[in-house]
Amino acid sequence: MYRVGPFGAPFDSSYIYRFGFLLFKILPFAVSCYYFELLVNFRFDHAKYGIKPKHRILGQHPMINDALPNRILSGTVMLKGDIQEFTENGIIFKGDDKETEVDAVVLATGYEVYFPFLDKDLVWAQDNEIELYKCMFVPKLKHAHTLCIIGLIQAFGPAIPISEIQVRWFCELMLGGMIPLI
Repeated sequence: MYRVGPFGAPFDSSYIYRFGFLLFKILPFAVSCYYFELLVNFRFDHAKYGIKPKHRILGQHPMINDALPNRILSGTVMLKGDIQEFTENGIIFKGDDKETEVDAVVLATGYEVYFPFLDKDLVWAQDNEIELYKCMFVPKLKHAHTLCIIGLIQAFGPAIPISEIQVRWFCELMLGGMIPLI
């Protein structure tokens, strides 16, 4: 998915707006996915290059990368299939008999939410879901407003401004400028 949308405007501000949310609410999920997939594949056909994901575009967070399609087209990034086995100097890919020498392997296997520095009885993520009040505070604490988890949000659009608002709110609580709601 590209950062730049139509007429040089940011992609998210071109397609994520109130009318778009209204359409998303009234249209079936499959129709919304089809529309966004058309927009994204208009510039770079993911199926043609073998990188179409198994899920629909709105089923998970999309990867935003302007450089990847150009790198694939220019040959500086080569797409390969599944790994059959690792060797001392490289990899043998499924369906390939010869070894491909590689300098590095990046395993992008996903992301798991956990907090090794906190007691598991206090904060525990089940299937990357965590129970937080206002997506920030641990309700199990006696003084829940004294521990805040910033940025653990699922946003439509950029998450950084939301994280900044969370930081401001928490600072106001700590400075006594606001009364805790919990």
